[in-house]
Amino acid sequence: MSELGPSFYGEVLPVFSRAVDEEEDEDDAECVPVESSVLQWSPEALAEMKREGGLECGILVIAIDSVATGFVQTHLLYEGAERLGVLCSGLSDNCINTLDQESFTDETCYIYRLRSHPSILFCQCNTKVIPEQSSSWVQQLFSSVKSIHTYVAVLSHKSVSEYRSIQAPSQINVPFLRALKTTHFQGTPICRYLEQPNIIDGLPAQIITHCQVKAIPAVFYVCYTENIYLDIESLKEFTKLTATTPFRDFYVPNPNASEELRKLVDQKNKSNLLYM
Repeated sequence: MSELGPSFYGEVLPVFSRAVDEEEDEDDAECVPVESSVLQWSPEALAEMKREGGLECGILVIAIDSVATGFVQTHLLYEGAERLGVLCSGLSDNCINTLDQESFTDETCYIYRLRSHPSILFCQCNTKVIPEQSSSWVQQLFSSVKSIHTYVAVLSHKSVSEYRSIQAPSQINVPFLRALKTTHFQGTPICRYLEQPNIIDGLPAQIITHCQVKAIPAVFYVCYTENIYLDIESLKEFTKLTATTPFRDFYVPNPNASEELRKLVDQKNKSNLLYM
């Protein structure tokens, strides 16, 4: 599985991840997921794709994990969005998935579009996509949208314990953002580029690699945080992006954002405690 590493100028360069050891393979042997992700569209979306040859997409925002999806939910989707489909991964053969699943334990991610801006799509992925499925996940998503004139923004987070820097930990203010972009993205990230020897891996790396190969303008923002669970400070760190391309083209401030953030954090963290 390839990963991405930033060059000195923030370009994306391929590197290779370390192989897992035998003990890790044995631990995973009990739960073997299907090899491919499963994409289901609503009847309305299917009819439009058949009629138009794909979904119109001027901006595609892909939020991965609870921090990124929480930011998108409270700041970008609050005015109303239409759910177009569900992209499932990590499922065993006997798992059931439908467009009605709302539980925190669902192995799904949802695809939306703004009612006020139909060409703006969001993919809310709050489940782990294993490396074996990430290629299928990306291919299925991008094969369904017209991405010729699309800006792609990928949001995710990592633990600050994974961040490598010449600075002492005491000198780093957490949370903070770092960025990477493809060569066709002409905008300037609002934060510093991700420094070497740091890398991104997994689904974000697969998406950015796809965009680089297909000449799609794309930017990746990762929020480094020190908290295990969802926290308001990390969610607020992403709000800095609302003044940048491509978010500023459609962003409308949510007057109830602070209250909704608190409710989201409380709800999510209570759910986490149920499985301790």
